[in-house]
Formats: sequence, C-alpha cells, structure tokens
Amino acid sequence: MILTGFILVALIIISRMLDFKKIITVFFVCNILLCSCAEQRFAFDQNKNVDTILFKDIPAIAQKIYPDHTVTAIDSVCLYRATFKETYVENNDLLEWSELNDSSAIPRVKYYSVKGYYQHLYLAIMHTIPDNINAAVFFSAKYNSDGECVGFGPAYAGIVNPAKGIISFPKQLSIAKAANDFVLTLNKKQDNERELLFISADFKTLVQKPAISLEKIILLGPNKIGGYKPVVFSIPEVLHDKNALKFRYIKTLIVP
Repeated sequence: MILTGFILVALIIISRMLDFKKIITVFFVCNILLCSCAEQRFAFDQNKNVDTILFKDIPAIAQKIYPDHTVTAIDSVCLYRATFKETYVENNDLLEWSELNDSSAIPRVKYYSVKGYYQHLYLAIMHTIPDNINAAVFFSAKYNSDGECVGFGPAYAGIVNPAKGIISFPKQLSIAKAANDFVLTLNKKQDNERELLFISADFKTLVQKPAISLEKIILLGPNKIGGYKPVVFSIPEVLHDKNALKFRYIKTLIVP
C-alpha cells in the first residue's frame, strides 16, 4: 500500500499550525482529487486513451446538468494536466518521501533522485454545440514506475462560470471500457459529499492559456468536516504553495 505523498508534504507544513481540523481537511481534499492507494491495473494508455472518445458521453451528462439548454455534441476539448511525482524533500534534518506537482514551488531533493509512482490530474474544458455551456471534466490516473496505470479516478463533470471564476462539479463520473478505448460515464452512485467548486481567476476568461492555477476548493453539501457547513480549502494558505494545483496546457482535441 502506497500512502499518497501529497498528503505527507501537506501534513509536514500544516502540522506546525497545530490545527487538527486543517489536517483532516487535507486528507479529505486529497481523497476527492487523488487516486486511492489500492492498486488495480488498467490498460489505460495516457498517450492513446486521453482522446475524444473518452468524452463521448459528456454531452448527454451536460444536458442533464443544464436541461434548459440544447447540448448534442462536443466541438473541441482544451486539456490541462498537473503531474505529481514521488520524490524526496528536506524537512529539518530528515528526508521526507513526498509527491509534488511538477510546478510546485516546494524544493525537491536533487542529489538523490528516485523513479517512483506518479499521477496525472486532468482538467478538460469543452466547447459544446449547438449551445455552448462551457462544460468541464476533472479526472485523475495513477501510474507505477513502469508506466502502468494502477488507479483511475475520481472523476467529475461540471460547468465553468466565467462571471464567478468557478467550475461547479455536481456530478461524479466512472470509467468504462469500450472495445479498445475508455469512456467517462455517469456514476450511478452519486455522493453528496463530493459536490465541488474549483475557484480560480483563470476561469474568468475561457481563451486557451499556458496554465490554470486553482486557488480554492469548496466542498458543498453534508461532509465529515463541517457537517452541513461547506468547507473552504485555500491552497496557497494551507499548503504555502500557490502552484500546488497548477495545471499546464497540453493540447486541444478537435472532435471530428
């Protein structure tokens, strides 16, 4: 069993604050963003399967989110990705095993490199037709040191609101095998504790940009931290790293 290193580095930082509730919040947020530590191999190829077929069910899901609009197809998908790799960081006089975003401002050890597990977190912003409702999808995939996919999910479907600079994710997704491809489908077991808001000034304009940095994650609905009160996870404040959840642009998929 592999403990998510991103949790470790977060706990190193926030343990100095002596705030138990924030520690629990970090565990909870990591659980809703990162793959679990239980391994299950998938024939998911990051170079082949992150393609238009993966998103073919999204128009129908988006139509359920916005029933007053007409959404029949996706015209294009703008893909952003954050990559977390296992590494060592110095903490006082000790080396701590961690997992950092490639864009993280936290210094990683350069004199002792490792080839470990890594995770890709994807953020897809879509142009739908005939009505463009700014559909969005988040999903993650975990790989071992040999590049084999050993975990997939969580995954969410939502809508970008440029006026507020947010993405709301009211629906959870599952991964399904379709011949030699994979498809994101609606999860039949919706969890009210996983209704999310991603907040970033980068969402206020939907033009393609080099990177998107998440500033806050809001957990809506009943949850294990605030009860019926939404939980606000401020990334720069809690992790002391404004790049902790920075997604870099990788490509635009044009749907034929």
